[in-house]
Amino acid sequence: MEGQLFIVGVSRSGSKLVRDVLNSSNSFRISRTELKIIPAIARLSSAPKNSKALHIKDVDKVYNIFIKSTFIKKLQWSGVEFSLTLRQFRKKFIGLRHQDIFEYLVTLGYQLNSNDKLNGPVRYFGDKTPSNWRYAASINSAYDSAIFIHVVRDGRSVALSFSKSWGKTLIGSALKWSRQIREIRRSLSSVEHITINYEKIIDDTQNELNTLGSYLNVPVQSFDLKSFRSTEQFGSAAGTTGISKNSTYSYDNLPHYLVRIIESIQYEELVSLGYRVERHRYY
Repeated sequence: MEGQLFIVGVSRSGSKLVRDVLNSSNSFRISRTELKIIPAIARLSSAPKNSKALHIKDVDKVYNIFIKSTFIKKLQWSGVEFSLTLRQFRKKFIGLRHQDIFEYLVTLGYQLNSNDKLNGPVRYFGDKTPSNWRYAASINSAYDSAIFIHVVRDGRSVALSFSKSWGKTLIGSALKWSRQIREIRRSLSSVEHITINYEKIIDDTQNELNTLGSYLNVPVQSFDLKSFRSTEQFGSAAGTTGISKNSTYSYDNLPHYLVRIIESIQYEELVSLGYRVERHRYY
C-alpha cells in the first residue's frame, strides 16, 4: 500500500467523477460514501506520522465515533455487515496504526451499493469528502503517506450547478466558490497534493489521467473508463456509464449581465486556475 488519498474541493466540482474514475482501476479502493469521520479520528492521537501504535483509549474513541456516525447508518441501510463489538474492535486494532483503521473503514464504504469483488493488492485507499481540506494539517499528521487530490471546476459552472441542484442564488454561489478556492489553496499549501481539472477530465481525458497516473505512479491503462457507472445523483451525469461528455452545466445561456457579475466576482481565481475570462474585470 502506497498511500492514503483524500479527494477534496468545492462542492459540485466533480469529486464524484474523480472517485469513480479511480475506482475503475484495481490500484485504488475509494469509499463509495463520504466517511466524514476521518478528521475526528485523525485528531485522536498525538503520535507524529504513525510512529506510535494506537493505544486502547484511542481505539475506544474511534469505535465510539464510528458507532454514532451517519456512516454506520448508511452501512446498515445498505446491508453491509458490521458486527464487531468494542472488545472485538480493540482486539483487531490495538497496536496498529491510523492507516489500518482507515483501510478498514474505506473497505466497508467501498462495498456500499456495489457487487465488486475486493481484488488486491490495493496501492491506494481513499475517501472523497470534499470538506476534508479544512483538516488537511491534522490528517497529514495522522497518516504517513497522505495525498490530497484537489478537484477544481470552472466557478461559473459551479455557481450554476449550485443553483440548479440546490436552489442557491447565483451571486452567493459565485462568492462562495471564490472564497473557498482561496481557503483550499492555503490549507493544502503545506501538504502533498495535486490539482485535477474537471473540464480536462471531460474534454481531454487521456492527458489529464496521464498527469494523475504519473503523479501516483499508476499506469493509465489500468483505468477502465468505458464500464464504470457514475455515482452522481444530480445533473445529466446521474447514473451514466463512463465519462459523460454532457456532464458540465453550461453557463452560456445565462443572461449576459449575470455572467458579467459572476466573472467580476471570480476573476482572480478563474485566471489563476487557467480559465479563460473573455471580459475584463468590471470592478
